Amino acid sequence: MAQFTQMAIRQTFLLLLEQTPLDKITVKMIVDACGISRNTFYYHYEDIPALLRDVLETELTRVCGTDGDGQSSPQRLQQLLSYVAEHRMVFDRIFHSEYRQQLERRLTLSTRAIALDNIRACGGGALDAGQQEAIAVFFSSGVLGLCRQWLADGASVPPEVLLQRLSLFEGLLETTVERALKLGT
Repeated sequence: MAQFTQMAIRQTFLLLLEQTPLDKITVKMIVDACGISRNTFYYHYEDIPALLRDVLETELTRVCGTDGDGQSSPQRLQQLLSYVAEHRMVFDRIFHSEYRQQLERRLTLSTRAIALDNIRACGGGALDAGQQEAIAVFFSSGVLGLCRQWLADGASVPPEVLLQRLSLFEGLLETTVERALKLGT
């Protein structure tokens, strides 16, 4: 029952975000729309920022995973970008709010996990963890930069176009992994 209630709170919050700026959403609005008491809300969440963190973690993990669940990195990245595009208004409202850092943190975690999977898929598993992390951070920062710009522009370009642009850099990751393996550092 508790999971069902949490899911209902998250879904209600997302629906409200489609229609209302984040800084205008109140706990009262959520509980009224959800049909629960304030105590029930506070049983699950300390406040709206805690709810936002949970929504971002739950939704982005559900959409693109973080454990290489058999899908290729491009497929997972496409799912992530498609989800953001489908929910443009939600992400736009978060992106242009005081909670932008929460969104960027979660997108960073998702894109870094995808980059790490991509590194391992192209033979980088032989690199030590620090080398893999350095390469993943570098490439996920580039992906995140393009995503930031995409969101800042209102996600008006279809995700497929953004993925085409990102694919221009796919060979760079493989070349970087190959070079690191040759250098053995």
